[in-house]
Amino acid sequence: IFLSEMFLYLYAAEKKTQHQEAVLALTSELRTRMDRELSPVFALSSGLVGYLVARQDNVDGDDIARIMQEVGGFGRHFRSLAIAIGYRVAYVYPPADVDGLLGRDYRHVADQWPQIDESIKSGKGALFGLVRPKRTGAGLVYRVPVFAGEKYVGMVSAEVALRSLEAAVFG
Repeated sequence: IFLSEMFLYLYAAEKKTQHQEAVLALTSELRTRMDRELSPVFALSSGLVGYLVARQDNVDGDDIARIMQEVGGFGRHFRSLAIAIGYRVAYVYPPADVDGLLGRDYRHVADQWPQIDESIKSGKGALFGLVRPKRTGAGLVYRVPVFAGEKYVGMVSAEVALRSLEAAVFG
């Protein structure tokens, strides 16, 4: 009986280890896919940050519109882009402002402000959980605070279509 119990214990332990290894491998694969799909969002957002820092006192609305149109065309999962000067959204792409984003002051968006504020305080970009615009469905938002030296200048936000991203990662 002892040998039978020992055999069953070792067999169960081996199965558990195999299961844990399979879960770890799947998790690693999904993370790799997610990184691959979101990398363009991060890189293109960083490009907009560079423009804003370089032109902080002389931001040209026409330049921003052209840049945002080009950037929006590169990201497979981009739904929209927004640039805030200070805390107020000053530029939106696509230009149709269906969700009343243009002119919105982030400090008055109660459900998002704590995360936005934390991102500004840390000086780091962050991917924020679900947002649900009226017309376009659930999405994620990558926000990058813009600093010129130590001075906070604004925020670049890129909304990612959740269904598109989900299909690419899990599909």
